[in-house]
Amino acid sequence: MVRHSKETVTSPVSPGELAAQQSEQADTGDTHSSTSATQASADTAPSLDNATTSSGGSVSAGAGRRQTSTASKILGVSGELILTIGIAIMLFVIYEAYWTNIQSDHEQSQAKSQLDDKWANARNTLNADEGEAMGKLRIPTFGSDWNYAIIQGTSASDLSRGPGHYTRTQNPGDKGNFALAGHRVSRGAPFNDLGYLKTCDSIVIETRESWYVYRVLPIDEKGADRETALAHCTSPAVAKQATTGDYASVRGLYITTPSNISTIAPVPGKEDSTPESAGLSMITLTTCHPQFSNAERMVIHAVLDRVETKDGNKTPAELES
Repeated sequence: MVRHSKETVTSPVSPGELAAQQSEQADTGDTHSSTSATQASADTAPSLDNATTSSGGSVSAGAGRRQTSTASKILGVSGELILTIGIAIMLFVIYEAYWTNIQSDHEQSQAKSQLDDKWANARNTLNADEGEAMGKLRIPTFGSDWNYAIIQGTSASDLSRGPGHYTRTQNPGDKGNFALAGHRVSRGAPFNDLGYLKTCDSIVIETRESWYVYRVLPIDEKGADRETALAHCTSPAVAKQATTGDYASVRGLYITTPSNISTIAPVPGKEDSTPESAGLSMITLTTCHPQFSNAERMVIHAVLDRVETKDGNKTPAELES
């Protein structure tokens, strides 16, 4: 018996069919290669979303840098402005506190020298022209070397030279009110320490021929105590008259408004008073208050205690103590 094997038998292929099969396989390989290349290209190329995100990030970063740059410029300009203002203020303070004092000291020295020359030539200066020296002011409480030439007039240029005489007020020793103004800060600051004056402190005026000694009126005392306090440094008659009647409310030191012109009236506090109606000879000193401000006025009132005729180099006892 003959047994047949179960092996698969392949049909024979002609040369033409073999070539066609090979060509088909080649085409199929190219197609796979192209597909792989396309997939690889797609994998490596950035997606549209990624590109958009990247671009947006760049815009945001640029805007942030521009905002920071603008803020820096503003801060820089502000800093320069503050520095400039600070320098300007510092220069103004130096000018007010130092330079004006130097300038005023020089002008005051000239005024004293010119006054001494006129007195040496027997010229009366009580009625000097505005801007010229008319006499000298001394306040012993402030030291033996404290003395100023009094300038006729109270304009800015007058007061830069020294204490100025209100020209519409009376002269030293006359019945009424001899009133002076002076700076409290800068420009020599002659009246800087007026607030330290006390009841009975002396204020001395020197002219070519005479010494006039005034005493500060009671400051804190009230009622009958005013007369008692003033009697310690003046005659009983002057103490009584200066603390009663028309002068009952006149204090030695107080603060008032710049518009209160009654302070320099012949009878202080009575704006309609006249030299003829005045019973006493007074002196009034006015200055700005508080320091570094002209919002108010500090006022000092003093009454004439006595007059001494000049005798060579002799001075009142108040200037020798």
